[in-house]
Amino acid sequence: NVAAGALHAGEKLTPSAVSQVLATRTRSVQSHATAQRWFALGRAYSISGDPEKSRVAFARGLLAAPADGVVWAAYARALKRAGRAAAAAAARAHSVDRARHDPRALDLRRN
Repeated sequence: NVAAGALHAGEKLTPSAVSQVLATRTRSVQSHATAQRWFALGRAYSISGDPEKSRVAFARGLLAAPADGVVWAAYARALKRAGRAAAAAAARAHSVDRARHDPRALDLRRN
């Protein structure tokens, strides 16, 4: 999907295009909920500026893959952006325990 690629690349999209990406990601999760699909939806919400919906999507991803350190890092970031500093610190610690050297987790923990 061109719009999804543009959104994840940090390009500016129209509100209509952002809505299209979110709708596509939501349908994907509804058709077959996997940790990877929840992660993609959480990331799309994060990029679109909705930290609370991002947090919820990452939390659901963790239900499917509780040992995934990258998802823990993304969840920690979403918690921080949603103003939940203590929970973010705990999630970040889980990420470090599960993906200490994974470059994707390291990048998420930096922000």
